[in-house]
Amino acid sequence: MNIPRKVQLMGHTVNVAVIAPKEWKHKGCVGYFDPANSLIAIKRARPSQMAHVFFHELTHAILALMSHDLYEDETFVDSFGGLLAQALSSAKYDAPIRRKPHK
Repeated sequence: MNIPRKVQLMGHTVNVAVIAPKEWKHKGCVGYFDPANSLIAIKRARPSQMAHVFFHELTHAILALMSHDLYEDETFVDSFGGLLAQALSSAKYDAPIRRKPHK
């Protein structure tokens, strides 16, 4: 799965930075959401791990914009983010729906 450079949430642009391990300065974590700067930062790792971290931090961002109490509930955020990562990475799609042109 590709990690996006940015996402839009409720009219806000949230930038996403993937940072090399040698430049990562946050010991004990592999990602974070900085609400003051609308930034998700992820330590570069295996693609599957980075996807999980991205969705974990995206869940924090969504809950922060919703001003929801679950924003700080790491158990909920990790479970929800992990399930979202799994759902999207395993999704199977039919052929695109083609609309008939308007006459």
